[in-house]
Amino acid sequence: MDDIDRRILEELADNARAPASEIARSIGLSRAAVHQRLARLERDGVITGYTVLLQAPGGRGSVTAMVMLNLDAPRYAEVASALQGWPEVRACWSIAGERDMVLIIDVATNDELMDVTARLNEMPAVRDTATHVALRTHFDRASRPAPSSDGRGGAARPR
Repeated sequence: MDDIDRRILEELADNARAPASEIARSIGLSRAAVHQRLARLERDGVITGYTVLLQAPGGRGSVTAMVMLNLDAPRYAEVASALQGWPEVRACWSIAGERDMVLIIDVATNDELMDVTARLNEMPAVRDTATHVALRTHFDRASRPAPSSDGRGGAARPR
């Protein structure tokens, strides 16, 4: 993946429905070249789908929390598989460090968050949890392409 691919991905991160002709105009390539690159990025698994980002369940009053899990045993796959069916769990990662897993939880109220953490603590594989509630989102790069390997944070975007 080169800087042009990163620029294409940044354009798609801004608007996944952007037509190839618009992306081509923005980055200075032909529409055909953008189509070819998109096809390669899809074939290589860099682009795995196109999606719509929805507002969190409660709108402005919603609660987002990071819940850290410690497991009784290394049963990551079992826990992740069980949590995949929980609509409140936006993301689930196995991590290195003092904790075993991190979850991103989106709910409408603190009461719903309490219910989710109670359910987590009832899971046989979960030893304990620590919950951290987000107070404000300053920025969220969840849909952005990964930085380039040279550490520059991705390709520059001409505007």
